[in-house]
Amino acid sequence: MSSSGEIVYNPTNKAIYVTNPPLKGVSVINGYTNNVIKIIILNDIPHSLVYNPNNGYIYAAERNSGDISMIGSSKVIETIKVGSYPLDLGYNPGNKHIYQTNLYSDDVSVISSSTNKIVKTLTVGAIPSDLEYNPSNKYIYVANTGSDDVLVISSSTIIIRVAANAGSNLRVDSCALVRLDGSSSSDNSNSSESMPRYQWTQTEGPRVLEMIRHLQMRHLQLSEQVDITFNLIVTHRGYN
Repeated sequence: MSSSGEIVYNPTNKAIYVTNPPLKGVSVINGYTNNVIKIIILNDIPHSLVYNPNNGYIYAAERNSGDISMIGSSKVIETIKVGSYPLDLGYNPGNKHIYQTNLYSDDVSVISSSTNKIVKTLTVGAIPSDLEYNPSNKYIYVANTGSDDVLVISSSTIIIRVAANAGSNLRVDSCALVRLDGSSSSDNSNSSESMPRYQWTQTEGPRVLEMIRHLQMRHLQLSEQVDITFNLIVTHRGYN
């Protein structure tokens, strides 16, 4: 393998599957001998892989062609056309669907494991790059790089969108009162059971603030003029 990227294990045949971008393929490694036993050639450069325990297949996202290749033990079984520049793949054991972020079409494709057809295309934020399944609440979380927010997906429905906004950069005089204000943070939920949770953390500069939880705003007074950077994370009690 001249270079590699994503790697997954297939418990069905005890083999390791590794993306092989220069060859536009996936290398298959024998789990007992550790030798490459097959290079499966795809239509385009593979970016991510996921194993589907429901049908025993490996799914490979091909970023330039907009295809998802469903791979058996040693060959491509089927090709599924998704959105523009598919990037990250995830499996939801709750409904046995495959989820695929499409970077340039700003959406997520939901693929049925039983039919290998797209059952839903969800419009999300700008440039969805990564997704993750949360086994504690059975939701899919999608990180949108372009719009700086995170979407929470239940099965095939977007239930909440969280966007942290810490405000603009401030320049203040020595001993002046500084207000860290996260009140411009937003979401698409009106539920009282999913009220935002705020977490302020200082990341750069002389230490003036330890981690502060649950406060939308925080007031500080600095003794001298210095450059200080703060980070704001907004989540929800009902969904994090």
